[in-house]
Amino acid sequence: LYVFTLAFWPTEQLSKLLNFGFGVLSLLGVYAVGRRLADSTVGLMAATLFSSFPIFGWLAQTAYIDLSVVFYSVLVVLVYIAGVPVGAVASFTLLGLFLSTKIWALIILPVIFGYQLYKKQPLDSAISSIAGALAVASPWFFEALITTGNPVFPIFSVNQPELLGGYHSAGEWLLKGWPRQFWPNLKHLVIHDFPLLALLPGMLLGRARTKVVELTVVSVAIYFLFSFISNPDPRFLLPFVVIPTVLLARLWVDQGMMVKVVAGLAMLAIGVGSFLPLYFRSERSFSVVFARESRQTYLDKQLGENVHTFIDVGNEVGSRLAPGDKAVVLVHNMFYIDFPYHGGLDLKDQLKSTASPQDLLGRLKELGFSHIVVKTAEYKLKDLFALGGFKTPSQDE
Repeated sequence: LYVFTLAFWPTEQLSKLLNFGFGVLSLLGVYAVGRRLADSTVGLMAATLFSSFPIFGWLAQTAYIDLSVVFYSVLVVLVYIAGVPVGAVASFTLLGLFLSTKIWALIILPVIFGYQLYKKQPLDSAISSIAGALAVASPWFFEALITTGNPVFPIFSVNQPELLGGYHSAGEWLLKGWPRQFWPNLKHLVIHDFPLLALLPGMLLGRARTKVVELTVVSVAIYFLFSFISNPDPRFLLPFVVIPTVLLARLWVDQGMMVKVVAGLAMLAIGVGSFLPLYFRSERSFSVVFARESRQTYLDKQLGENVHTFIDVGNEVGSRLAPGDKAVVLVHNMFYIDFPYHGGLDLKDQLKSTASPQDLLGRLKELGFSHIVVKTAEYKLKDLFALGGFKTPSQDE
């Protein structure tokens, strides 16, 4: 869908509208989940609460695909958790769409499988549901296998250590990285998902119904599984926030004043604790936000030095390229490059036999390349090999 929008409107405005539309559909879906598990009041409160998340509002302005992932996750919740009656093919097709839109959705499979068994569904039915979903998503796994060598790229991608938190294998990440990062990652994630934190104290004080306890356990299980991701991003967690948001809305409606006050105070504390770090991190941008300096001046000072993204400020690089020149770019984010280039991974097969910086330069010259663009603030010479997927030279080289 996003490819078609980019084809018909290359300035990505149509893609942004598509993502925004999925956001609207997601809110309608959250309302439907709340109504299904309780009533219309809970549904309206849950949708309102979900729409107030800062990360939801930010994503609604972008051409990312994350709000389509949220929409498919809501459909999965309606079918598997809220119990909307649909055929078996429809149910595993929806789960397959969820899996194929964002690879992180794979963490939901053991939760869905366990929940089906808990609800006394036959084992063969639970297995066939997961197998059917994987079959629907299989074309994307096959495509990833062909292009990257990893069917579940970028999960546990050994050829890109930065996706494993700097560790060299999935086993090393699980044995060394995960125990060290568990609490920092969990702290980072719950700040962006305060419904679960606000829900727990209310449950302790109130009389939580069995269904609420069940779904809270589901939410906690998802958090635990999400901690195994080596580079978690808060927006990846947003699809899994639907359930605790509906539960918090239901708790607010069902319980007495004491529970509402405690849950409200928890939300306020989490909100303040989330806002202050964001405020201090964003303070440097206030000059351009409030028009005290021009956007271009801000870009020249700030984004031109951003170590994770290459921005050709003032067309400094592009102006040096003649019409016949070929440039290879070795940086992480290349979204803002407006001159013709080749990415390092595009040349992996041609350059995989290089064993030294000299070999690399000579081979690139043979391939007709005249320029290498790399951000030396972030990458040293040996890092060029890792970025391109080439053989990494020894420390002496």
